Amino acid sequence: LGDEGVALLLSDSTNAEAHGHSGSEADVALEIDRLVGTADRRVIVSLFASHLHRVRAVVDAAKKHGRRIALLGRALERTWQIGVAQKILPNDPTFLIASEHLAAVDPKRVIVLATGSQGEWQGGLQRLAMARDPNLRLAPKDRVVLSTRAIPGNERAVSRLRNHLLRQGVEVFHDRMAPVHCSGHAYPDEQ
Repeated sequence: LGDEGVALLLSDSTNAEAHGHSGSEADVALEIDRLVGTADRRVIVSLFASHLHRVRAVVDAAKKHGRRIALLGRALERTWQIGVAQKILPNDPTFLIASEHLAAVDPKRVIVLATGSQGEWQGGLQRLAMARDPNLRLAPKDRVVLSTRAIPGNERAVSRLRNHLLRQGVEVFHDRMAPVHCSGHAYPDEQ
């Protein structure tokens, strides 16, 4: 289009007022792998359920470090089915742990993928943070990775969610501490 000549381009993005450019999914995958590899206990990764590429990064870290995956949230279950159908995720029923069996699994051998990173009341991570999940209770030194950024308007809910997790003695990592999320919304340099 540029070769054809562009008289005017109007573009907008949620990151239009930020500085620089967006990060790389490859960098996020490396950081998730590092956090999984250095964890002494259970790892919970909360992400947007539709982010199949990020789910795949967690799967790769799980395989590398001898862990299996459990899914908390119906949206993640649907995404998993899509990923298997598209041959992006493994079609290995022994790799997935049903949530009702989580309590019996060695915490060093599991990664829990959870919805609810925005503090949604019925999200999987919110249930864990409030000790309302029927199948799993968090323990001190469990590691939670918030592989998202607070959507504008959700900052208070996300802050409350982190506080509930921290009160349980859980290690919490988020995008202001480590490169565990990068945005798909263009920064000024990319626009």
